[in-house]
Amino acid sequence: MGVHRPHRHDCHLLLIVDHDNARFTIEGPLPDYLPWIREVERARGAGRQIDFRIVRKSQVEIAAGWGEEMEYEKWPPKTIVDPFPGTGE
Repeated sequence: MGVHRPHRHDCHLLLIVDHDNARFTIEGPLPDYLPWIREVERARGAGRQIDFRIVRKSQVEIAAGWGEEMEYEKWPPKTIVDPFPGTGE
């Protein structure tokens, strides 16, 4: 049994939280969030304290609220991790 890959019309958001720098970002909507999760895991392997949560598009305000409740600063997409650096994806 493998990791679920969402249907291309079933896009989700990814809340990424950087505990080292007290910041968060919301990526997406993403038709395939697995490259992002692999990049978070690579960053964790390098010693960074990063968490993520998959969020439905309808829950974007809730996702932003999680970061704000921790008093973390919201950063633009692709500023914490980017599985496609320099590609513009």
